[in-house]
Amino acid sequence: MQQHEQSSFCILCARMAAVFQACNTKHARTARDTHCSQFCCSTRVLVSVDFVGLFVASLGSDNKCNMPICKFLNHAGFLVFLCVFFLTKPEKQICGSFPDALSLFLCIVGGADCLISISHDGGYRATFEHLEEVPSDIPRNTKRIHLRNNHLKDIKPGSFSRLSTCVLLSITENELTELRPDMWYGLNVLASLSLESNAISDIRPGTFAALLSLKSLNLRKNQITVVTDDIFGSGAALLNELSLKENPIADVADGSFRNLALLTELDISFTNLTRLRAGMFTGLISLTELKISNCKISTVPTGTFLNTPSLTFLSLGNNKIARLNNGTWQGLSNLKILFLERNRIQSVNGYMWRGLPKLKVLLLNGNPIKYISAQMWEGLVNLRELELDDIEIAFVPPHAFEHLRNIRIIRLTNNRIQSLNANIFGSNRPSKVFIGLDGNPLQCDKRLCWVREAERDEWLDVTSDLTVGDPTCANRPNTHWSSVDFGC
Repeated sequence: MQQHEQSSFCILCARMAAVFQACNTKHARTARDTHCSQFCCSTRVLVSVDFVGLFVASLGSDNKCNMPICKFLNHAGFLVFLCVFFLTKPEKQICGSFPDALSLFLCIVGGADCLISISHDGGYRATFEHLEEVPSDIPRNTKRIHLRNNHLKDIKPGSFSRLSTCVLLSITENELTELRPDMWYGLNVLASLSLESNAISDIRPGTFAALLSLKSLNLRKNQITVVTDDIFGSGAALLNELSLKENPIADVADGSFRNLALLTELDISFTNLTRLRAGMFTGLISLTELKISNCKISTVPTGTFLNTPSLTFLSLGNNKIARLNNGTWQGLSNLKILFLERNRIQSVNGYMWRGLPKLKVLLLNGNPIKYISAQMWEGLVNLRELELDDIEIAFVPPHAFEHLRNIRIIRLTNNRIQSLNANIFGSNRPSKVFIGLDGNPLQCDKRLCWVREAERDEWLDVTSDLTVGDPTCANRPNTHWSSVDFGC
């Protein structure tokens, strides 16, 4: 087709788009990334062109448009495709080949419910519903495939062999029970794979060996009980993110992640893990974020994290940890954030924090600590935020936070504190600090006059944090903090 003929055809399509707008659009599905919208009542497919802003939105069989143009398009989905084809890129064929165009047409008028979009990078984004097997007619240059909420029990070998340009594949909320290497043949450039919310319990050795470009893998909410050392034995060497969250995992075999040298984020929270070992994390030299919260872990042996030297964020909250050894944090010289909230820790000493010179945030809230002292925080010279909510303390002694020279936030909410000593920072008073005191039975009298004076001098703040309420006075329950007279 000559250039002027293409332009004329595009003008025709643009005029048709104006007619589409006259259709009933009350219940139309829309694309998030489309700013300018035109609608029509094709019953099978939504076609969106991101950078042009034209798409045809499905209304379903109960909202069919009766206008002649819409009735015509309901029987001529291919014309809709051709219109979008020429309107978006008249100078460049985005289909790749006639068989691809035919595949798209068959998808539009065929039996499966599907959503096809054409993005500005020249590839399709396909979403399918009500499937029991992977469609064989997905357009060849589809880049993003969404098979969420279907009834897939298995993926036949070679199901994706034609889709060599696919970069994202989502098979969440299906009925898969096992994973095998032959499921992924042909997905040479796949970067993101989501298998969340299936019933996967069996992952065969080398399952991900063919996925040489994979960077993100989501296995959340399945039935995996053990992570064996042959699952990631080969392939997936470029993996950056791995989620095993919400699986009944009882153990991770030593060396399971040894080939994932580029992995930066690992989530194995909400599992049945009861213990940790250094061998579990062998090879994770690039790991920066590790989440092992909401498990059943009772101890963290010395040297557990020796193989994760790049770690900056570690979450161990909501476990059963009662004791921390002096060498627990060996190898974590780069750690900046440590979550230990809601465990069973009763006592803390300064030796526990050896090996954490860069730690800035420490959460200990919800532990039955009951008392605090200056010796607890020795070595935490760079700590900025300390959370001690709900730890049942009744008294904060003088010099309690003297070693926290760079502290900016201290949360002491929901404890049994009645007063606060004026010398809690000793000789190292911070230039600016917030102390959360909400939920304590404070006795607002002369002992707290120093607090009001510090507020006026603007180095102490007890009210500005929106995540907690203002302090209240047990002896003056109906008086707002700002109006309390301490009798100074």
